[in-house]
Amino acid sequence: MKKIRFFYLYACCIPVKGTERSLIMDTQRNNFYFIPNVLFEILTKHRTKSISKIKKIYHEEQAIDDFFDFLIEKECGLFMNTLGSFPQMDLDYQCPSLITNAIIETDRNSQHNYASMFTQLSNVNCLAIEMRFYDFIALQDLKKIVDQTYDSTFRSINIFLPYSATYEQDAMKKFLLQNVRVQHVIIYDAPQFSFMMEEQNSSCLEYVAHTMDEKCGYVSPKYFRVNREMFCESIKWNNCLNRKVSICKDGSIRNCPAMAQQFGNIATCDLKHVVTQKAFTKLWNINKNKIMVCRDCEFRYMCHDCRAFITDSNNIYSKPLHCKYNPYETIWS
Repeated sequence: MKKIRFFYLYACCIPVKGTERSLIMDTQRNNFYFIPNVLFEILTKHRTKSISKIKKIYHEEQAIDDFFDFLIEKECGLFMNTLGSFPQMDLDYQCPSLITNAIIETDRNSQHNYASMFTQLSNVNCLAIEMRFYDFIALQDLKKIVDQTYDSTFRSINIFLPYSATYEQDAMKKFLLQNVRVQHVIIYDAPQFSFMMEEQNSSCLEYVAHTMDEKCGYVSPKYFRVNREMFCESIKWNNCLNRKVSICKDGSIRNCPAMAQQFGNIATCDLKHVVTQKAFTKLWNINKNKIMVCRDCEFRYMCHDCRAFITDSNNIYSKPLHCKYNPYETIWS
């Protein structure tokens, strides 16, 4: 090891500093590893220094060796004689869509014109939609709605349905096979949990016991997303509301269904005009580094934010209400 001059941390492995500990986001393997804050400092402040110089700075030769051995074990980097050939990864978030994702709510009283709605969403190059049904809808009627996305820009469709005995697995599997854009169907309020993956088109069917809104805004490690896109978006934008639009049961246009502020109705307003207004996009700029407590948390770039449910309703920069993690004690309550 004494012959090795430098340690190169792979560009896809991004160090993130927290108050009490740091971590490395492996955006290629979609994983993360906890590291002490001193190792974060070594990997950032002293990134271009040789290993021998780093050891002289910290006077902890064995500890430094252990740090780098840990990173080698996790395949986060390698020893090199020079760093000149390896530029840093471009972390600029770029997206050609005015809107990347949309939530569409429907109940028995909704009067949605789906053809018009899907056309308007395609006009802003929307890539993904989530359809939330609060009342029973027959599969043949659901298929008629999904059929209207044929010429859309949507790459994926997620669908939430209230439990019904008619949504038995064989029928739902056939529905998924016939509708390749549908990636995920979640049947909520089900009597028991079950999960099925359809390998032919990588879609999945899930029966869950909780209600439609029960998990809204909740923060948990099982919801963490570790990838380059998530990281790049999170350092500049709000990773929940950025380029999102919601069309509620009554057709009202909002940032999120759980938010009170409305920006007109999809039946009478031009969606493209609405989503380019400053009043609509102002929440997009609230990134994790601006949010109280979140800005001190090591998980901030892999954790979805929520501005609908916050600890202080008078402070839009307050911590998400449903986050039970304390980054100052590194414990979940």
